Amino acid sequence: MLHQITEFELSGKTLGTIGLGNIGSIAADTFINGFGMKVLVYDPYIYDSQCAEHGLTKVENPEDLLNESDIINISVPLTDATENMIAKEQIDLMKKNAIIINATRGKIVNEVDLYDALKAGRIFGAAMDAFEVEPVKKDNPLLTCYNFIATSHNGANTVDSLIRMGTGAIDEIVRKKNGEDNHHVVV
Repeated sequence: MLHQITEFELSGKTLGTIGLGNIGSIAADTFINGFGMKVLVYDPYIYDSQCAEHGLTKVENPEDLLNESDIINISVPLTDATENMIAKEQIDLMKKNAIIINATRGKIVNEVDLYDALKAGRIFGAAMDAFEVEPVKKDNPLLTCYNFIATSHNGANTVDSLIRMGTGAIDEIVRKKNGEDNHHVVV
């Protein structure tokens, strides 16, 4: 019996990241330095020069990113403009071997359209840490897809992460008090 190959290497592939805030930047650095991937960025708030400094390629529209990427990393906040940002129309632009990763907010990826694409084999797979309804319900159809990975939106709930967030906030307050530029916005 022949076995279907269901994996692929990351080296030489293209990551497309939609949004280049903290999470998008960390993901981009990891994929470039850890796996030797090309990274495309769509973010209307980032300059070409900022991307070039880090070996990233900025694209002017999300359609180009979706067409060219093997892995699509979504790193945007949930706003009126980003709700259902990835739906059937956008999924249809993706390569058949594409993987969607959403670890930011639910409702950015249309779950019904993603389910349909996964079941039909329209894309290779998806992984999400954020859902329209949280915690994710046991009867969510996505959980029945063999090519879907779900986690419970708790990546920041580790001791190390909580310590890092607390000390990071204190560092920013001290920077501000000393008249230095903040590394991260403190509100």
